[in-house]
Amino acid sequence: MSAEKSEIEILKNRIKELENQLKWYETFTNEILQTPNVIVVELDIEGNVILINKAVEKITGYSKEEIIGKNWFETLVPKDKYPQVWKVFEEFQQKNHIVKTFENPILTKDGKERYISWRNSVLKKDDKVIGTLSFGIDITESLHILDQFVEYQRSYKTLIENLPGVIYKCKNDDAYTMEEISSKCIELTGYDATEFIKGEVNFSDLILEEDRETVKSQINDAINSNKPYQLTYRIRTKDGKIKWVWEQGVAIQEKENLFLEGYIVDISEKVLAEEQLEIQREFFRQLFENSPIAIVILDRDDKIIDINKAFEDLFYFKRDEVKNLTINQLIVPPDKKSEGSLLSNKVLNDEIVITETQRMRKDGSLVDVLVIGYPILHKGERVGIFGMYKDITQQKLMFELLKQEKEKIEELNNLKSSFLLNISHEIRTPLNSILGFSELLIAELSEMHFPELTEFAKSIKRGGMRLLNLMDNIIEISLIESSQTELTLEKININFIVDPIVNNFTNQAKEKNLYLEKNYINDFVTLTDPRRLTLVLNNLIDNAIKFTEKGGVKINTYISENPDGTKSGVIEVVDTGIGISENFKRKLFESFTQASTGLDREYEGMGIGLYLTRKLTELLGGKIKIDSEVDKGTTVRVYLPVE
Repeated sequence: MSAEKSEIEILKNRIKELENQLKWYETFTNEILQTPNVIVVELDIEGNVILINKAVEKITGYSKEEIIGKNWFETLVPKDKYPQVWKVFEEFQQKNHIVKTFENPILTKDGKERYISWRNSVLKKDDKVIGTLSFGIDITESLHILDQFVEYQRSYKTLIENLPGVIYKCKNDDAYTMEEISSKCIELTGYDATEFIKGEVNFSDLILEEDRETVKSQINDAINSNKPYQLTYRIRTKDGKIKWVWEQGVAIQEKENLFLEGYIVDISEKVLAEEQLEIQREFFRQLFENSPIAIVILDRDDKIIDINKAFEDLFYFKRDEVKNLTINQLIVPPDKKSEGSLLSNKVLNDEIVITETQRMRKDGSLVDVLVIGYPILHKGERVGIFGMYKDITQQKLMFELLKQEKEKIEELNNLKSSFLLNISHEIRTPLNSILGFSELLIAELSEMHFPELTEFAKSIKRGGMRLLNLMDNIIEISLIESSQTELTLEKININFIVDPIVNNFTNQAKEKNLYLEKNYINDFVTLTDPRRLTLVLNNLIDNAIKFTEKGGVKINTYISENPDGTKSGVIEVVDTGIGISENFKRKLFESFTQASTGLDREYEGMGIGLYLTRKLTELLGGKIKIDSEVDKGTTVRVYLPVE
């Protein structure tokens, strides 16, 4: 009896214990169901909702009444939008096996998408699967944070990869072993990042040997001072080039290890530019100091910043005596103060000044100088003035002497011209008599049939005509050189001048058995002085016949187009004579010049014809050109403006 009582007591205690456990499970289940952050969903085998907690209502926006008994998937996971989720549940229906953990989106009542992380289990009754029980956590915000983190990492990586330099993290050892290094290292060093990370290349080996100790010392000093470090040194790249780099970094402690993190950038171009700038500064300094011209540099207020040695030598001032004085205070004479102010104002208004004047030395003496002043501009703004003073005392004296000599020469030239004119007039009168009597003599002797004497008389006439032409040329040269030439201009068809001149030389050409041809390709009208142009053509045709022994002379007129698009009328005299050597061409138009000289010269003449021809052609607004080859002939072209 007591044994039965004891078993009953044990059974009661066990029942009470089970009741307590049941209450605990009920309380636990209820707490889970009421947990705001944990979704609890029970579905039957068809996917219909059996049970949900408050968290489901809060997250989905559906009330318990709206969702209990409804198909979970049709309501919250539309098949057309999330087919993969349906596929997972359909596999459960077929195989009675469910994925323990799963993440998928659901569509809330207001159409928003939320991501849920599920923990799933199968519900059975009498060993028969009747549904599922799932616990879920809303991970939407976490995913957003993760997306933001991924985007941040992507942006950070993009930033790192696009920086012009190299970002690194390395050990603080002798090799500077790289833990991390950006891909830009290949542009800087020629080595890929993996070569540094794998230890195939040590960054320390790239640093030039003469810079390594300095780099190491500066890094250690920064570490000991607990400060960032900044370094400038040289590296040798994979292809052997030397580059200057600038590095900034800091030491960081991670547990037992000390690392260096920093940034390295190529400054080779900057260093080269600085070197070039330094060279330019030194070039300017030496140019400034060693220039034979006195130079002064003024600030924007016209005060002296510096002077060079030539300035000291010219004006007897020393550098320390002139600083902060104005240039007008220092070297401008009292009677030229207004001039000095005017020049300063011009330069202050960004004008360049060049003038000759006088300036005063320290001892009060005056010196003739060429003053050059111009503004020093920086980015379009005047920041100072550059002044130069050249002593022109000797040049002024020389100029005065030259001026006096020029006046003497002009006076002598005028006397010469006057003398030549007088001589010409004195010779012309008896010469005209000789020519007149020679004409009568030729006529009388011809009638008397004395051919030999007739030829003598003709020689007298030819000599007289040559002398008359010479007198005309001398008179013209005298007028030109004394600036007394007065042109009588008129519009005329050029052929009206050329044709009678050519006809006048017919007999002269026949006497030498030469042909004399004329070819007027174009008529053209020019504004000219007919008498002077006749003199030009007489000289050219006379020379052509005189220096031609075989063949003949051809005279052409035509229109020629100039390189600038304008047109010129051309008179061309072509002969087959002796030609002109290259050496003689250079002095062809000088006065009293001939290819052959001396008493035994082959051809007659004073050598003033071409000199006068060029002078007259230029007075008429034209120009003259000569092409010639020895023993082949000469072509002379006179270019005149056309109407």
